[in-house]
Amino acid sequence: MIGIFDSGVGGFAALSKLRELRPRVDVAYLADRKNAPYGTKSISELERLVLRDIDILRAMGAEKILAACCTACSVIDRLDTTLTKGVTTIIKPAARAAVKKTENGKIAVICTDATAKSQAFESELKRLMPDIEVKTKPSARLVELAECGARDSRLDKSELDIIRSELSPLLDFGADTVILGCTHFSLLKHSISGCLNADFVSAADEGASLLAASLK
Repeated sequence: MIGIFDSGVGGFAALSKLRELRPRVDVAYLADRKNAPYGTKSISELERLVLRDIDILRAMGAEKILAACCTACSVIDRLDTTLTKGVTTIIKPAARAAVKKTENGKIAVICTDATAKSQAFESELKRLMPDIEVKTKPSARLVELAECGARDSRLDKSELDIIRSELSPLLDFGADTVILGCTHFSLLKHSISGCLNADFVSAADEGASLLAASLK
């Protein structure tokens, strides 16, 4: 069985991709709504929650686990590898995909406050392409929109205005590639793409694809 965890509904995007690639695999999905959002938590609190989520899924019989939350992934590398064995993260595969996609060397990252503070995406992107330009835009408001039920297919004008306002700092940067660095944002992908003229990389899709490729 495969385990997937997130702080809420964002991980459903990764679940959907995994189902597309491996329709017959058994999956247990853990949404830690009680402690959502993860994006505002301290590092020590995140570490505690991540280890608890992993333990819960392992106790349910999960042999492999997808951390479908970039905020959670930003602290996993800090943890003892014996505690995170068998866990697939989504920041590194998303960064690899973005580096392959960009043509002008400018990549924007939309993520949570905690992921932005960790600089996990910037570090990985610059490791892969040292001369790359990265601009990060944290947005707790977009996470809140998704958690409250906002979806591409049913956004009202006020919700669209929020999306435009949140993304406006990225307009002059000129990125040709944007990483949806929070799985919640995949639920608003088409609306986000309508605001930014760029190609998109979904961390949720890239993580699920990496995990699917590892399954027999």
